[in-house]
Amino acid sequence: MPFSTLHATTTVILVGLLWYPNPPPVQIIYTAVASAVFIDADIIFAGPEHSHGHRDLITHSMLPWLLVLVTAVWIPIMFWIAVPILLHLGLDAINGGIMPFAPLSRYRIGGQEVSDGDDYRLQYWGNNKVILVEILTAIGAIIISSDWAGDPLLILVNWCAWVSIAVIIGLAVFYRSKR
Repeated sequence: MPFSTLHATTTVILVGLLWYPNPPPVQIIYTAVASAVFIDADIIFAGPEHSHGHRDLITHSMLPWLLVLVTAVWIPIMFWIAVPILLHLGLDAINGGIMPFAPLSRYRIGGQEVSDGDDYRLQYWGNNKVILVEILTAIGAIIISSDWAGDPLLILVNWCAWVSIAVIIGLAVFYRSKR
């Protein structure tokens, strides 16, 4: 997903639901959201030989993150790293595809060819269903985090969900104007 708004908002919803009715600890929500978003930093390693962009890299394979999840038995914070990344990969599998068992297999879930450039962003932000899902998950993150008013760092999560809606609308308008 370009610009990772959906990855951040779905992670807020996931963590909020897993901690409900209590607000999550600050370190948990920030670790989870950072994990879900920063996995896309692997884009700097994807070269032109990757027909699906950074999603061809091992960082977008489920195998390493399932191994990290297993370590959560001994190091509980690893759960909050692995699960949001696996959620991220699930969303990427729906939108463009991933190789879940790389490097052991080149099998791909979702076969749509994806590049990391403006053509992909134009297609993504020009899709009404995508915009609807993006906005609905941002609203879900706002609702989930609205009760976290006891901690200023958790209030920031709610504020960021509001900013996500503005970013989503701005990107949709910007990329639609390029068509």
